[in-house]
Formats: sequence, structure tokens, C-alpha cells
Amino acid sequence: MQRTKKWKMYILFLIFTLLITFVLLEVTTTLIFGRKVFMVVEEDGFYYFVPNQYGWHSYRQPPMRVNNIGARGEDVDFNVQKKILFIGDSFTFGGELKDDQTFPYFFDKILDERGFKNYSVANAGVGGYGVDDMIRMQEKMEEAYKPDLTVVTILEDDLYRKMDPIENYELKNIWYTLKQYSSFVSFAWEVMRVRFVGQDERYPKPENGEIFTENISSKILSLAEDREKEEILFIFYEYNHTRYSDQSEEFCSKNDLYCIMNVPSILAGELKQEEYYARDGAHPSANSNEVLANAIYGKLTETRILE
Repeated sequence: MQRTKKWKMYILFLIFTLLITFVLLEVTTTLIFGRKVFMVVEEDGFYYFVPNQYGWHSYRQPPMRVNNIGARGEDVDFNVQKKILFIGDSFTFGGELKDDQTFPYFFDKILDERGFKNYSVANAGVGGYGVDDMIRMQEKMEEAYKPDLTVVTILEDDLYRKMDPIENYELKNIWYTLKQYSSFVSFAWEVMRVRFVGQDERYPKPENGEIFTENISSKILSLAEDREKEEILFIFYEYNHTRYSDQSEEFCSKNDLYCIMNVPSILAGELKQEEYYARDGAHPSANSNEVLANAIYGKLTETRILE
């Protein structure tokens, strides 16, 4: 009986110690790194930021502001002449960069400098998005923001990323919720994932042949199906010229789309190759984003979408 009582005391002491340790780690992590920004993960695999928050999003990513519609940056104004939406993956979002180093931010700044004062710009790019996610984000933002112009940035990888339904959603949602509410759990998981697990960003690509298959083409064109009420500009992004540039040019010409396909030559005309990249060597640098923002402005004024 006495031995049983001792074991109970040991177990209670251990639980108490673990709780105190967790609280101390939670407080320390929050004080040093701040809160993690919340994301909603739906059962079909679609995910997006919760509006009106500030904090860190991923390991090595500077703190970010999520605005009143769930996009990155400052709050948007609805009482304007024209609302412009950017959607895409981490290149649009601004992976490894601050809020004021993304190309949607630089584009907004250019508009302001050129006298387009009655415009608002929203950066709804999210890391890891494929075309399926972009379609869902466009639908979401058509309700929340009602854009007059949408700029969609697509890398070749984005064509093959799938929005997979989540198995055991209820169970996994407990894990997602724990990560959302605990800065320590979120940060510890990010460090382990990046350093020990890693991210497999390789997607099966056709080695040759047609990139813009019937299935991929129909998805992209669905983003432009409401062109009568909402203008759309596509950016087919890559650092170096490949068949993706050539086939995207053919795709845009065939479907009468406004597109920017010559990103390699746009960047090469302004920057050295080593200036293209952020510190991870993969995402665009702030310099690249500023150059692209000027190219977007040039394309939109050339086509008289902006005037």
C-alpha cells in the first residue's frame, strides 16, 4: 500500500514537472519568436491564413502580417476604383522575405508613385500552392475581396502539385490545432521538419512532350473564365529559359491570354544571376521582385488594363 502511494506521488510529480517545463518552454518561445500565424486546413487539403494576425509562419521566415481578408501585408481598402489580387505559391507570397519585399508590395508602391492612388493590392500567395489551390483561393477572394484584376503566378512545379484530401482528418486536426495554439510545439516541429525530415519539392514532370495537357490547360483556363468582369494576367515564372517558356507562350497565344513568359530575360536585363535569389538560393530576392513588379506594371499599361 505504501509502495503504491509512493508510485502515485512520483507520477504526479513527473506530470507536474512536465507541465511546468512545457509552460516555461511555451513562454520562452513566445517571448523570443512571437506567436505563430494561424492557418485553416480543410478536409480536402485546401489551406489558407486566418485574417487579422501578426507572427511567424515558418522556420527562418521573417514575421508577417495577415490583413483583413487573409492576405499578406497591410489591410486593403474596399472603397477604391480598382482592386488588384495576386495569387500564387511561395514566389508570390515572398518566401524568406519581409512583407515589404514581395513583388505585390513593390507593384503597389509603383502604382502609388505613378499616381494610381485609388487602387488597392492584395497578396494572397501561399507557399506550397498548386493550380488547384489557386483556383480555390480565387473563389475565396472573389467573395472576400471582389477583385477587378487578378495576377496569377505559375511555376512549372505548380502544374503538378496536388491538393490531396486529408486522411483521418479529425485526428490530424487535433495535431493542427495543437500546432496553431502552441508556439513551442510549432517551432519545435518546424526545426525538426526542416533539419531532419526536409521537404520533397520534386514533382513528377514529363521529360519531354507537351506540358500544357488538356487537363492542365482546363485548370488554368478556369482561372480566366470570368474575363468579362475580371481582367487576368498570368506570369509563367522560371529563372532560366526552358521549354516551359516556349510552351507557355504558345498556350497564351492560342487562348488569347495576357501573359508574361519572358521572366528569364527580364531578370537578366537588370540583375546578375547571383542577385536573383533569396538567402535559401531558391526563392526570388527582393531585387528580383522589384524588377518583376516593374515588368508587371509595364505589361498592364501596355495592354491598357491600367490607364
